[in-house]
Amino acid sequence: DDQVDLLITMREGKPAMINDIRIEGNEITNQHVLLRQLTTLPGDQFNRKELFRSQANLANLGFFNPNTIDVKPIPNPHNSTVDLVYIVEEQPNDKYEFTGTFNGAIGFTGGIGLELNNFASKDLFKFKNWKTFPRGDGEKLALRFNTAGKSFNSFTFNYSNPWMKSERQKSFFINSNYSRLIRPQTDENGVTTDGSLVILGGSVGTSRRLNWRDPFFSLTQSIAYHNYRFDGYDNSLAIDKGQTHLLTLNHTLSRNTINHPFYPSVGSQFSASLSL
Repeated sequence: DDQVDLLITMREGKPAMINDIRIEGNEITNQHVLLRQLTTLPGDQFNRKELFRSQANLANLGFFNPNTIDVKPIPNPHNSTVDLVYIVEEQPNDKYEFTGTFNGAIGFTGGIGLELNNFASKDLFKFKNWKTFPRGDGEKLALRFNTAGKSFNSFTFNYSNPWMKSERQKSFFINSNYSRLIRPQTDENGVTTDGSLVILGGSVGTSRRLNWRDPFFSLTQSIAYHNYRFDGYDNSLAIDKGQTHLLTLNHTLSRNTINHPFYPSVGSQFSASLSL
């Protein structure tokens, strides 16, 4: 009757255990920066969910093209193991900025900025390890100077280390800023003097991943201080000459399960902050 029966016999083997992990394509970023983002570890049972989570962690670093991150499982059925090969493609993410104009009444107006998003502080004085700049450890360093002639000058410094030496992910950051504003003031006698406001401050804090509820929660805590010095500068506090101090304690609880930094298709973001 031109018909055939098919009998398919399957034999399910043992769950595969992860044997070896390799990463290819990271020409700038150091190996340990990528390995600490993986949730698939040698000796663990193979799990596709953790495979996708590891890919999302690598994409969210911002150092690689998220559209080309790939992982190739290489199974070995003879001993029920599987090797994992993660493939990444470095993409530039540093920023260099210079802007400026010149006006006869004000002078030079503009700024200069440098933002290194994959900085390596340990190689700062090891010039042979430089890749244009000391890079590869995932730290962030940003410097910026802005000016508007005599009337305004500011300088900011930001540094963060995303993973301090700890069993659990814990980051450290420090920020500082300086600003000086000049505004001419005219008294009742018609005499014009320059009033000034100097703002000096900064913050320091840590952020750590929590194992509460699930591994996607993190807690960020910081302390910030700012000092405002008035000298004939018109302000809403009616301080002609003197200073004020502002001390702030910040707490932020957040949860992030986004799978892609630019085109997320799965996950959500949530945060709650308290400042005292």
